[in-house]
Amino acid sequence: MRAMHDLEGMPCLVACRLSQKHESQTGLDTQDKNTSRWIEREGGHVIAMPKDRVTGTRPPWERKELGPWMTDPLKRSLWTFLIVARQDRLSRADWRFESDIRRWAEDHNKIIIIHDKDIHWPPRDTGDQIRWELGATDAREQWLTVKRNTDTMRQELWDNNYLVGVAGYGWLIAPSGDHKTLVHWPEQADAIRLMAKMYLDEDATGSAIAETLNAKGIDTYTIARLNLRIEQRRTVGKSTTELEQQLIKAIEAGKDRWSPQSIYQILRNPMITGRRKAGGQRNPKGRTILRVDPIIDAATFRRLQEKMAQKGNRNGSTNSETAMLTGILRCGYCRGPMYRIRLTPSKRNPNGKVYTYYRCHGNERAASTCRFMIPLEDAERKVETLVWDMWGHEPYKEVTVIPGTDWDDEIKAVKEDFNASHDPEDDDFLDARNAMLAEIARLRAEPRKRDEVIEKIVPGLTRADVWMMGPTVAEQRAALKRWVGSLYAYREPTPDDPKGFGLRAA
Repeated sequence: MRAMHDLEGMPCLVACRLSQKHESQTGLDTQDKNTSRWIEREGGHVIAMPKDRVTGTRPPWERKELGPWMTDPLKRSLWTFLIVARQDRLSRADWRFESDIRRWAEDHNKIIIIHDKDIHWPPRDTGDQIRWELGATDAREQWLTVKRNTDTMRQELWDNNYLVGVAGYGWLIAPSGDHKTLVHWPEQADAIRLMAKMYLDEDATGSAIAETLNAKGIDTYTIARLNLRIEQRRTVGKSTTELEQQLIKAIEAGKDRWSPQSIYQILRNPMITGRRKAGGQRNPKGRTILRVDPIIDAATFRRLQEKMAQKGNRNGSTNSETAMLTGILRCGYCRGPMYRIRLTPSKRNPNGKVYTYYRCHGNERAASTCRFMIPLEDAERKVETLVWDMWGHEPYKEVTVIPGTDWDDEIKAVKEDFNASHDPEDDDFLDARNAMLAEIARLRAEPRKRDEVIEKIVPGLTRADVWMMGPTVAEQRAALKRWVGSLYAYREPTPDDPKGFGLRAA
């Protein structure tokens, strides 16, 4: 019978840790390389060296690279020895979960070797068992110590308003004393403001916003970050080859194109109001752990959340772009909104064509009883005529609105931060509460700001010119909402068209 420590001719699997050499490069740890050389000297052969960068508390069979070698019966049959450089490479879990690894080895007739201490499992003798138990306890204690130190350091940084973690879209990491903070990435901050403006003021869908950003050549998060890192490395004279290859792969994978999902994800993140929350965008009411200059104000952020919740686009965009007259066209009889509907082939529509209409949906008290509907194409042609008749020669004005504030949202945010960050049993609770009340008093003493509307005539352009040149339906709809507010549809039959209709401005 072959001794457990005899590797001559035996297939071995080496579980490795992926280490960071320097930016954009990773490689094997020196101890893993030495372990591989030792196996070869002992006569064994290495069939694979799966490399993972994961927490030591995750069991081996759940790791991305190592896991398949333990769970796939075919791969599992290819090796006998699982060898790790140190015990903490195998596990840093507590006794209950660490012992599962040993039972797994026994159940599957595998042998685990800890190279640096020459420990085997199943144990060759009592010494192996005792040293294994001590090594597992030591690995766990080391992990707990590192975790406590990391948690303490992170909490101290949070308490002093320093950055912990990475920068999201719209932000750059900048020095703040001996630590770091976030500042606006100008181009990306402008892109976020454009997203919010299109969504709120122009009623644009996520698809329409994405198309606009792509048309303007605004980089996505992935592409912008790779370009920034390439430029930083070039500045200090370092090679950019690997990063440039990553950039090419990202473009080939379509990561240079905006998607509706990424738009909504950014607009839901409370970080764009200058407040990073514990738990990120999934926990907008969580404790604030970093305060910086906002990209958009709290009132605009609240309006965004309310509108997204109302439209229910939690999982992305709608199937198609919002119709031009949605939110504008109303029934002239019951005053209910008229929405786009499609009549597909059916018993009532047997000729196989698809017809599109604006149909009355009734008012807030009851569903439509008039069931009034008008052909979509005819309605939008009449709108073009209406635009020319009403504004054909009226000069076009660029309108800029600087939102005002009554400070209510800011006061609400201060209260939420305090409630999430302080416990009545804290030693500094009363001081923190007094500071909160002083901040609220300061905000309430600030004069309320009204919206500032700035209009500028553009020479040589009329309202109709701009409306007709609008590159998207969303922009045309936004112009109509500004100029006319609502349009009402009525039946106006003629001898030539018994189903004729007319449109009247509110």
